[in-house]
Parts: sequence; structure tokens; C-alpha cells
Amino acid sequence: RQKAKIASKFGSEMEANDQLLRRLQDLSQKHPENIKLHELIAKRYADMKRLGPARDEYLTILKLDPTNKNVPEAIRKAAAAFPQGR
Repeated sequence: RQKAKIASKFGSEMEANDQLLRRLQDLSQKHPENIKLHELIAKRYADMKRLGPARDEYLTILKLDPTNKNVPEAIRKAAAAFPQGR
């Protein structure tokens, strides 16, 4: 019974993450130059352990703002957290 409750909660959290990510992506398509949206998307991907898409978002940020000092550190942290390169 407890396992089913935990699985249900986990499923609800995953769905909420997916919905938030879709909303952020929709906004980013409408406002592709908005660095903050790309930061939020990258963070969400990193939280979901999806390093490839997170890295892509960070690289987009660097294309928009080559002087952004937060991106290299964020990429290093994400890569360190997921050394398999997921």
C-alpha cells in the first residue's frame, strides 16, 4: 500500500515537471531571446537528469550572451552530477 502511494506521488511529480517544462518551452519559442527562460529550461532538464538537453540550453544562453559567467559553472555542475553524460 505504501509503495503504491509513493509511486503515485512520484508519477504526479513527473507529470508536473513535464507540464512545467512544456510551458517553459512554449514561452521560449515565443521569446527565443529571453535568457531567463533558457536558464529555467536548462535547470529543469538538469533536475530531470537530462544532461544533453540541459547542455544545449546552456549553449543557447552562451550564443545569446557570450559573456554570461554563470553558464560554464552550471555546465560543470550538471556534468559532475551526471558523469555518464545522460
